[in-house]
Amino acid sequence: MTAETDWPALAAALGREGYRRQAFAQHSAGEVAFLVEHLGLGPGDVVADVGCGPGRHLDEWRRRDIRVAGFDASPAFAPPVLAHALRLPLRGGSVTAAVALGVAAYVPLDVLLAELRRVARHAVAVSAFHAAFARRHLGMVGRRVVETARLPNGTAVVHAHDCHEPHELPGRVYGGFRDAPPTDDDPELVAVWGLRRSRPPVGPALAAAGATDLPRTAPAPGTGTPRAAAAASGRGRRRAGCAGA
Repeated sequence: MTAETDWPALAAALGREGYRRQAFAQHSAGEVAFLVEHLGLGPGDVVADVGCGPGRHLDEWRRRDIRVAGFDASPAFAPPVLAHALRLPLRGGSVTAAVALGVAAYVPLDVLLAELRRVARHAVAVSAFHAAFARRHLGMVGRRVVETARLPNGTAVVHAHDCHEPHELPGRVYGGFRDAPPTDDDPELVAVWGLRRSRPPVGPALAAAGATDLPRTAPAPGTGTPRAAAAASGRGRRRAGCAGA
């Protein structure tokens, strides 16, 4: 039987403030700054923050006048929207960008990417644990790390997650939240994926719900990377770092 992370137990034991005190949660401002630049986002854009936990990035998006909706499946984190990453309660193409940090380790990557692509018009960003780092520094064999985490209240819970190779991720892949390709010493991969489509696909159900009036996008000249149609007419921002898959 494959070990799985007991997220309800983790979330309940940590709580919102306990989560925010974790070492990995101390870099929210820099992470959002990196994503804003590489996704080409600006005031008025709309982001789906998928797997937001207690919402550590949400205020950082808002400080940049970016509208954001946070989604998480753990009730104990009290996210703005309680929802599973693979079943987002959003219409197709209803957000400018969809971001899932730390989610790919716990759900099927292809299904996650398909769901993010469904809801986003312009770009997608995901982060994943780096398999090369895990092999070199953690002695991992295969692609899955399973460990027992001791929580502040003394509870022991299973923490199991998959690791990924850079070539498994779409678009342009960075070694963490820095402007450089990954090395074996980077524990995290961050992929930024510019979507090529000129208009989000609309199925019969979405069309019936009025999804056909979603804003169009246009490709940046010579790149195939979408940008807002307003940008194509000279009024928009530069869309940075989005390599089409």
